[in-house]
Amino acid sequence: MFPEEEDWKMNSVFAANQLRLIGSDQDNPYKKRAFLLAANTVEGLGERLGSYFPDKFNQINGIGESIAQVLKDLFFNGISVRAEVARLDLEKRGLIKHKKSGDIIRRPLIDAKSLILPLLDGIQLFDGVLKTEVAGSIRREMPYVADADILVATNDARARRLVCEWLYESGKNAIAGDEQASAIFDNDFQVDIHFCTNAEYGCHLLHFTGSKEHNIKMRGIAKSRGLKLNQRNIEIVERGKVIFFKTEEDVFSFLDMEYILPKERF
Repeated sequence: MFPEEEDWKMNSVFAANQLRLIGSDQDNPYKKRAFLLAANTVEGLGERLGSYFPDKFNQINGIGESIAQVLKDLFFNGISVRAEVARLDLEKRGLIKHKKSGDIIRRPLIDAKSLILPLLDGIQLFDGVLKTEVAGSIRREMPYVADADILVATNDARARRLVCEWLYESGKNAIAGDEQASAIFDNDFQVDIHFCTNAEYGCHLLHFTGSKEHNIKMRGIAKSRGLKLNQRNIEIVERGKVIFFKTEEDVFSFLDMEYILPKERF
């Protein structure tokens, strides 16, 4: 079954998500980066991806022979419209690690979003909660996610307590502290809530969005400039001065960097 010409825009999104899925399971950081960059390129092509089918995927800028073969297999196997079939096929071929019984469950991004959005709406209703936002792998738009990270900005200790009480009532196995709380919700989906003040929000969102590799790079850049970046602020080391940022964009600007979209942080 070959993709229909009018379906190529949809197929480019599908193929990009499959490449991100494969990339997320690579232990080699260079392979991980190659797959994720390829995913962004393929998604950006849209319907133009069809002009490279079936034997010209390696002519796309940034797509090597191995990734070109993956793209070819995806479409030749007739699985471009069924992500679950694609996942199983890639798993059999060793490109995605098989998850044994008892391991962390990964669920499709769309399912994770459907579970998390009502929770966001509920948290936002509490007096004293200034902002709420999803971070982690959901914000980075990974095709499959294991859990959810929610940031809650509030300057009110009472608001934190109310959110924690709501967790105990709404979820199970809830654990709560001053800075973080977690609980298990429907379908064994773990939700971690990270509290911060409104002034700390920019650095907090940056940190808990990840990825781990991206955070290490950001901290390295800060260190090279005599700064210390952490999840709450940036310290000018020589002067001992601490600076807070209400947005991620402000953090990037302070470090003289162009803003990087969450889905490109790897």
